[in-house]
Amino acid sequence: MNKMNTYLIALICLGLLTACGEEEVPVDVYATKHIDQWNRHYVEVQVVSKTDDIELQNIVVDRGNCKSSWLAGWEKALPSKLKFGRKFTARYGSNCSVLQVDIETDQGDWSFDFN
Repeated sequence: MNKMNTYLIALICLGLLTACGEEEVPVDVYATKHIDQWNRHYVEVQVVSKTDDIELQNIVVDRGNCKSSWLAGWEKALPSKLKFGRKFTARYGSNCSVLQVDIETDQGDWSFDFN
């Protein structure tokens, strides 16, 4: 029984260390579908800062398979500094599913899945 208690304590400690080691992602990412006034479909990806100062360096959608289309131009605005609660918006054509968005920042890189 003593070995079992030691084993359980070790598992609990490992779980606590793992939970403490997780860092909070400093941005939220949203993907929404839209139709413009000319009935053209597009997808809008918004990156919202949850920290006081972050530099958004790149947005990669669907592992680079989704390129911006006729609404292009936002790429020239990168890198972009965002304060808490501020957002950056990128638009993509209707041929994009937006299953995955990879965000590259000065504070690290994160991947968001949309299934």
